[in-house]
Amino acid sequence: MNLVNVLLLNVLALAAAVMLYQLPWSEKLRRGRETQSRLMAAAVCALASLFAMAHPLQLGSWPPLDFGMIPLAVCFFYGGPLYALGAAALMLAFRFGAGGLEAWVFPVVLALVLGGLWLVRRRLRETAVLLHPLNGALLGLAVSAVMVLSGAATLLAQGIAPSWQLYALWAAYAAAHACTAGLIAYLLGQTRLRISGQQAGLPEQNTSAAAAELASSIAREVHPSLTAAKGFVQMLAGHELPESKRQAYAKLAQEEMDKAQTVIGDFVTLSRPPLADLELLDVKQAILKALETLQPYAALQKIEVLTQLQDSLIISANADHFTQCMLHLLRNGMEAMPGGGRLHIVAGRQNQTVCIDIIDEGAGMSPDEVGRLGTPLYSAGSKRSRLGMIVTYRTIQNLHGRIDVTSELGKGTCFSILLPSLPASTYH
Repeated sequence: MNLVNVLLLNVLALAAAVMLYQLPWSEKLRRGRETQSRLMAAAVCALASLFAMAHPLQLGSWPPLDFGMIPLAVCFFYGGPLYALGAAALMLAFRFGAGGLEAWVFPVVLALVLGGLWLVRRRLRETAVLLHPLNGALLGLAVSAVMVLSGAATLLAQGIAPSWQLYALWAAYAAAHACTAGLIAYLLGQTRLRISGQQAGLPEQNTSAAAAELASSIAREVHPSLTAAKGFVQMLAGHELPESKRQAYAKLAQEEMDKAQTVIGDFVTLSRPPLADLELLDVKQAILKALETLQPYAALQKIEVLTQLQDSLIISANADHFTQCMLHLLRNGMEAMPGGGRLHIVAGRQNQTVCIDIIDEGAGMSPDEVGRLGTPLYSAGSKRSRLGMIVTYRTIQNLHGRIDVTSELGKGTCFSILLPSLPASTYH
């Protein structure tokens, strides 16, 4: 088989492996099976690497050059370093099984490539940057340079001087490796873009269901409070009661009406213009105000509140709306710990962003539950489905911020609120 046919065979095999991995991978992630998905990524990428190593570009007795590092890089970035190490171990075993002097150079090459991938992964906040074909090609070119240098080292160890044919092969290999890596990055990017488009279209396809669920959510939260208040009022009107009981029933009826009023207020907030009555707001003071309101509830639930709040965190927001958001998120964290626990609240500034972390020690949520937070279609069986969560998400989005949620079943949940920061001098 000539070099061109080997090259085309490698490109087709790697592209097929990427498509085989991507199509079921996204569906498994949506179902919350991330571990199985990463394991599948490692298996597919390892097989692709072994196939590429079994079909290298080779001219005569010179050291072979293969494309096995490309699927290894895919596994490293999208499967995780641990699974990539497993794939690398299989590649190492295959190379030693093939024998030859290059087998003893290969561990060094593998270590250099994995070290380089780790540095790239550490510097990048999002691996999506690598989905640009140019970035993928540059990474492929760098890896091919390591492979070529290893081949040159093998020849020098044997006392062989490279010929011009070998230099030409090295140049062609580097170009082909870079182009193949760019193609794989393009395929990964296009596949993920298509999947993201399908996911983004789901809310529009379910508009009627979302509206019905939102109305149902409001009814579920208002009805119990109104029913309880009605019962207390009937008891006050129809029975001769001691003054102490009359006051207690009147207080309970008022509390239930306040709950219903809060839900209706949330619905009104949801229907208001997104950026009404903005003002300069100190985040620390807003959080402390919300905590003061929830202090009796925290004491009743045996919740220990730990705060680490930086001064002079200034944002542009409606004070009432933002404080209500904090109330919802803080109470949400407390409700996640019915048996008591610690609620950590950390607020600080990173560059031009105010970051607020609310961390509970509750039961946690699955990836599927996290993905549906803040939507009307979220399961009605959870306390996190309350209308206040929908209002909170919309309010933060209207302030050009976002809410990131990380959660692990059995360990707890962290709500991270990120908002644009204003200079402290603007507040005074």
